[in-house]
Amino acid sequence: MDWSSIGGMLKDASQWIGWVTVIVGALMAISKTIRGKIVGMIRSNSNSDAVDKAITSIKEAINDLRENDKKTSASNRALLRNAITRLYYENLESKTLSHYDKENLSLLYEAYKNEDGNSYVKNIVEDEMKFWPVR
Repeated sequence: MDWSSIGGMLKDASQWIGWVTVIVGALMAISKTIRGKIVGMIRSNSNSDAVDKAITSIKEAINDLRENDKKTSASNRALLRNAITRLYYENLESKTLSHYDKENLSLLYEAYKNEDGNSYVKNIVEDEMKFWPVR
């Protein structure tokens, strides 16, 4: 191999490298332009302020629901406690329950526990009423 053939090969290689560089540069310019247009379209079609307002509105609605749930739960506990206490005092003298009252007591007390009830009702049901016979 002589120097002239090596020089020719280097010349050909440099031409190919030049073409590859030009093509890659053109592709990068085109892709940058396309990417810019796509990003612009996405930004123009999305309204981040509206999304932020919607998210804030949803958060407020969730907080309102939680607050209402707390109030409802407290009301339910009070109603259940009252119903159980009424059954207790109506049947305290005989210390017996009708079949209907026994079933009702069971359902009322389960609901009361599910509402996180924890007052004296636990004592009167678990220590007394659940042992009262059915009349």
